[in-house]
Amino acid sequence: MQMPSQVALALGVIMTVSAANPPPTLPFSDWSWTAEVGTQPAANLTMGQFRIALEMTTLDEVRVAVGGEIHVQGDAADGGVRWLCYRLDGRSTHQRLWLRSGGETAGRQRLVTEITALVLPPRADPRATRDCPAIPVTLLPVSFDNGLWLGTPVATVMAKFGAPPGTLGSWSGYRYSRKGDGSCKPGGFDVLNSLQWQSTRGVIDTLNAGQASRC
Repeated sequence: MQMPSQVALALGVIMTVSAANPPPTLPFSDWSWTAEVGTQPAANLTMGQFRIALEMTTLDEVRVAVGGEIHVQGDAADGGVRWLCYRLDGRSTHQRLWLRSGGETAGRQRLVTEITALVLPPRADPRATRDCPAIPVTLLPVSFDNGLWLGTPVATVMAKFGAPPGTLGSWSGYRYSRKGDGSCKPGGFDVLNSLQWQSTRGVIDTLNAGQASRC
C-alpha cells in the first residue's frame, strides 16, 4: 500500500507543509495610502547573483536556488497563501525574510507577489530552523536591486525618490503604477508596485514590498 507522500510523488504533486514561522499580518489591506513616485520602489530582490522578480519568479524557482520548504496558509485546495521563510545572520543582527505568493496574479505557478522582512529582537533565538533555514553565504548580500534593505537610513530612501512618503500610523511607503502588457483593455494590465517600512531611530527595521497586476 502506498503512503500519501508516495501517492503525491507519483502524481507529480509538490507537497506544502505547515510552519511555525508564518509571515506577519500587516495592519493594512491595500497600498492606497502610500505616496506615488515615478520609479518602482521594489521590483526585484537580489540574493548574491540570484534575482527574484515580483510576479515573474516562482516560489519553486526560489526553493531550488536557495533551499527551504514551501508552506501554506489557508485552504490549499482554494489556493491559500504560500510562502518561503529564510534567516539572514549578520555580525550584530538577525533578520527574517518571507517570500509570499497569493492573490489573483500568483496563479498556479505560485509567482512571488510579496516580500516581507524584519530585524529580529535581540533576545530572539539565533538558530535557523527547518521551516526557516539560513540563506547560504554564497547568496549574500540580500537587498532590492536599488540597494534598499533593512538597515537603510530613512533619509537615504527619501533622497532616492525625492519626495516624502505616505504614512499610516508607524508605517511609511511609496507606490508606483504603470500599464503592463496583457489582454486587458484598454492598454493592458494596471500594475501597482509598492514598498512600505517601519523604522527605529531613523533606520528601517521592518519592510514590506509587493506587486499586483489587475485588469
